[in-house]
Amino acid sequence: MSNKKNTKPIYLDQYVSTTSQRIKNQGHDLVKISTHTTDCPLCKPWQGKILSITGKTKGYPTLDEAKAAGLFHEGCAHAMGLYIDLDKEIEVLDKELRLPRKQTSKSKGCGCSALIFIFALIALVIAICIKF
Repeated sequence: MSNKKNTKPIYLDQYVSTTSQRIKNQGHDLVKISTHTTDCPLCKPWQGKILSITGKTKGYPTLDEAKAAGLFHEGCAHAMGLYIDLDKEIEVLDKELRLPRKQTSKSKGCGCSALIFIFALIALVIAICIKF
């Protein structure tokens, strides 16, 4: 009989802490839990799930909730990795790309007006030259 209060290996805590900190430092908040064929009742509900490290990303359970429910228990073979919601990333990039296009359209409008003025000026000079 072991007299250890916490039998969870320290490396699991270090793994979860280090991995989540690195992902946060890169500016991300979501992780995806790996899937396995084992049917551990503690892990099964979390397999393949997307979790929020900080809880700031709405609509996702937190990593702390999953750990409290038993994920990453002693002998757990699950891992987690960075998850990027590509739909949201595309939406953000699309919004960013639309702004310069609008600015470009406005500047093209000014450029067209300037070109029309230059062509009118050239036509006037040609007309004057023909008269002389």
